[in-house]
Amino acid sequence: MEWAEKLLRQGNITVGEVANLVGYSEQGRFASAFKRRFGIMPSECLSGKKSVSD
Repeated sequence: MEWAEKLLRQGNITVGEVANLVGYSEQGRFASAFKRRFGIMPSECLSGKKSVSD
């Protein structure tokens, strides 16, 4: 998931592409797992609106 967060922060890749790269075939499942881990949606991370805090 940390790799997914780094990819999203770069901003040159879609949420769907990140999901596939980290092993999720369904974007919705990836988004749910990402939100459970970081407390924000992948799209919020991608847009830079919110920061991820561990």
